[in-house]
Formats: sequence, C-alpha cells, structure tokens
Amino acid sequence: MVKNCEREINGKVYSFDANGVCDTANARPVGTAKKNLEQEKLDESILNERQQYINQAANPYIDNETVQWMNATYAILTAANAQNIKAFGGTVLQTGKISNGELADQATVENTRKLLSDSWNISDRAGADLVLEQLLTSARAGGSAWDYSRAMSNLGYYYLAGYYVETEALDRGLEIAKEIQALYSSWDVFAESYLAGYASWSGDSSESRRQIYESLKQSSWNPYALDWNLPLEKSW
Repeated sequence: MVKNCEREINGKVYSFDANGVCDTANARPVGTAKKNLEQEKLDESILNERQQYINQAANPYIDNETVQWMNATYAILTAANAQNIKAFGGTVLQTGKISNGELADQATVENTRKLLSDSWNISDRAGADLVLEQLLTSARAGGSAWDYSRAMSNLGYYYLAGYYVETEALDRGLEIAKEIQALYSSWDVFAESYLAGYASWSGDSSESRRQIYESLKQSSWNPYALDWNLPLEKSW
C-alpha cells in the first residue's frame, strides 16, 4: 500500500493520504501544478477529506446537476454548519455503502430531528408541512431568497429526519427550485436577497454569511459554477 505520497496512474497524478486512501476527486493531469497551500486550506474548509470520501463512495447525486443546483440554494447555511455542500440536506446517508453506515445514519436521524424540534418546533410530518408552507407563503409575499433558501434546506432535513421520503423531498424541491429560478436572474442576485433577509431576521450584520458566499465561489467545490439557467429536470 502506498501512503503519504503521489503516484502517476494512466496519465494523471493521484495523492494518497496516511491511510492509503486515494484522493480521486483532486487527480490532476501529469505536468500540471499542485494547488497552492492557500487554495488547499480554503478547499479543506469547504469540504474536508472525510466529506470528499463519502461523496465519492456514497453520494448518489454527486454528479446530478439538478440536485446540485438545488443544494446550492442553501449552500451558505450548509457551509456555516460545516456540513457537506454536495449532499442533499447536508449529509449523505451511508447505510449499505460505507462501513458502520447504519450507526452514522442513526445519529443523522436523531441529530436532524433535534435540530428541527429546537429550531422549528417540528416533531412530525404535519409540523414539517406547516412550516414549509409558512416559509413559502412568506417567500412569495416578500420575494425573499432567505425564506426560499430555508424552505429548500428544510426539505433536505425532512428527508434526513425521515418525515419525507427521498423522492418526495426531491420532487417538492424541484418545484420550488424552478420557482426560484424564474424569480431571480443569477446566483449573485439570489445571494443578495438571501443576505438582506438574513440580516433582517437576525438583527445583525450579514457579513459572516457574505464571507462564506465568497469563499464558496473561490473554492474548487464552487456550487455556483453551475449555470443559473440550468434546465432543471427530474433525474432521480
């Protein structure tokens, strides 16, 4: 087993960590430079090595542009919580895909249900439905990306908590994503509305969230590299 080194394989350079795990996501063509240290630190702050591994091993939507577009609508919150910006709801369920995945998923369900209870007073399907409609009503009345973004992130949480089945959450998310896409003209316009809504809701500056947004755009994992006008289609 190779560890803590790089190896050329079929015209690409692959890095191997201390456990011999190959970082396939960051393979680069032979002859190209390795990312500088500052960029590496930024990328690691957005998606750490464990999250990158889980994405490659167990994330069914890692290459699904529609789902990734949906994830991008709440990526600022996901990054603020140090969760996985490429995962629907911020966490990949691992049962049957990664060793001890069942234990990890049990913890995810419990933690997500606690979050929904503490933050939204949601403890069941009926409560989830009610909050979603309240967020959408507020979003439509004020044109607030803040409320749209929270509606989208909550759908991911509903799935992780087991209040919605996966396809149901994704189907509803697709409907809302198309509504968002029609209302705003770009990621920057959406983000400005989101930040204004956050500042109004929190009664504080949105500067920390703005910094997260800028860091996301500068990272190698930039969720906003997807075209705002991407055709959003059901593909699950």
